[in-house]
Amino acid sequence: MLVLPSLAGLIGCTGDPQTAKATRPSRVESSSADPSPTGGRIEVDRELSFVLDVAEATPVQFKAPAARLRLKADSADRMLAPGGISAEKDLLVEESSLRSLDGAGDTLNTFSRVGLWNQTKGFVPAAKTGREAGGVLKGAERQATGMERVGDRLVWMETPSTDLMFQEWSLRTAKTDGSGVRELAHSQPLKPPARPLPVFGGTDPVVIGDWVYWAATVATTLTPDPAAEKDWEFNILRTKLSGRSKVDTVAKNSVLPAAAGGDLVYVTRTPGASKGYEIRRRAVSDGGTEKTIVRGIPYGETEIVDLVASDSYVAWGVSAPKVGEHGWSSKSEPGQIFVLDLATQEVGTAITADEVGGQRNLSLTRTGVLWGNGSGNGDPTEYYLNMSTRKLHSIAEHRGYSAVKGDPAHDTIVWVKGTNQQTQRVLWHMAELSTPE
Repeated sequence: MLVLPSLAGLIGCTGDPQTAKATRPSRVESSSADPSPTGGRIEVDRELSFVLDVAEATPVQFKAPAARLRLKADSADRMLAPGGISAEKDLLVEESSLRSLDGAGDTLNTFSRVGLWNQTKGFVPAAKTGREAGGVLKGAERQATGMERVGDRLVWMETPSTDLMFQEWSLRTAKTDGSGVRELAHSQPLKPPARPLPVFGGTDPVVIGDWVYWAATVATTLTPDPAAEKDWEFNILRTKLSGRSKVDTVAKNSVLPAAAGGDLVYVTRTPGASKGYEIRRRAVSDGGTEKTIVRGIPYGETEIVDLVASDSYVAWGVSAPKVGEHGWSSKSEPGQIFVLDLATQEVGTAITADEVGGQRNLSLTRTGVLWGNGSGNGDPTEYYLNMSTRKLHSIAEHRGYSAVKGDPAHDTIVWVKGTNQQTQRVLWHMAELSTPE
């Protein structure tokens, strides 16, 4: 049986979100733990400075009416998909094929293009994805996944894999004008039919100074067994952005890297524990000194599923507890969003309406935290937590794909609401938050 990596021993996978109303759920009584006196069952290693509930969210205010974005590709058989918004307020966009399946119903391997989009210039491509050079998928077209902008340069991941069981990857970079396209690193070559496993939390690149960091599975043998834990490590790696260099291992048994104040933060297992986690902060310079900044206290079979960071905050999502014989109990056990203020070291939490979605659903603005539930039939609301006022706000609702994106450099956000009736593509909107401080 194939086993995918997750944080629970870094082996396993998280469940799909369940349908839930946007109200505070009742809890399932369990003898495994008493409810926290602060209102949430999922706890960390310190008293919480605030506890909010999404049922308390009030409508968000914008400085000006929102603009609907007209994301149109140059060709009728192509589409544009935003992956985020940059510090410069451009959208980070992948252009890909509208056809996801061939005539036989199999997933198509088609190229994509990465670039920037703004309301003045539209989509400006920087690079086309490449083909896999070797291994089981030799010759297959690759598609872009996570992307980041650093000044005049883009950094992104590509994969030829069209399934969830395996993931080859290629880390690439190019200038925004399309010059200087090159590969920085590639998943390790394995002896066919062996293939790399995906890593929990994804392989999205994180740039700090001249270093690029990412999480990846690393096989300990050229012929690894997908189900054998001893054959795999789940590590955070890095390489130089400015020139060719070797790939270094920064942290083992760790996932979800992010940048905070010029340092690296990431999630690792608590030594000697079966269910706890630690969020660690590691200096990029100064000899790579490292410290634990917060510890998660186990309750049921919770998972930390997403983490983002900035100079001011670290935010992470913890899934709804799996308790006793109730199984995935997201209709009665909510997940939680936690936020650490790096200046005060205080931690607060927002109790969600159902299961917390998977990776890439959290992001930060200058003043707070954004999240949606991603794909699925859970809570369709997109939220903003203002850290200055410690108040929750609802942005919009979109069932099936609730998504909202921001950047720590500003308070301009983009989010999904509505569907184009002709193309059946989701509609994206943009506005600047009104942020009383």
